Order: sequence, then structure tokens, then C-alpha cells
Amino acid sequence: MAVGLSAAEDHPVNEVLPFGQMFVYGLQHVLSVYAGVVAVPLIVGTALKLSGPEITYLVSAGLFMCLLWASSRSRCRPSTTSSRSGSR
Repeated sequence: MAVGLSAAEDHPVNEVLPFGQMFVYGLQHVLSVYAGVVAVPLIVGTALKLSGPEITYLVSAGLFMCLLWASSRSRCRPSTTSSRSGSR
């Protein structure tokens, strides 16, 4: 362990990766999320014997709902201070 660093600061999880590696991991994450969102309507729509346009509508609705969820999450940053803590 380096001198002057706590165990938490020196942990490999806190390492900042190079840009290329972060980009590849980020792309992998986005593609896996996309596949998860698209797979469910395809499987359910096929099992219910829905037509092509109906399955397309389900996939579009799923992607739209994920977009709404993601945009709402990006605006709801947690506060660094808690109003419930009695240590003021």
C-alpha cells in the first residue's frame, strides 16, 4: 500500500481506466441493455402470436420507456447531505 493512502483509495476498483478501455466497456454495457430491452418484447410478442407491426410497437414502447427512465434518473442526483441525519 502506498504511503499516505487509505485502503479505500488504494483499492484497484478506484483505478481510472484509459479512455479506449472505458469506451469499449461502456459500449458493451449499452449493447447489453439494448439487447435486454428488445429481447423481452420479441419473445412475448412471438409467444402471443402478435403480428409484425404489433411486435414492432412493443419494442418501440420498451425502448421509449427505457429512455424516459434513464432521463429521469440523470436528473435525480442524490444529495450529498441527508436532511434526516440528526448530527447537525
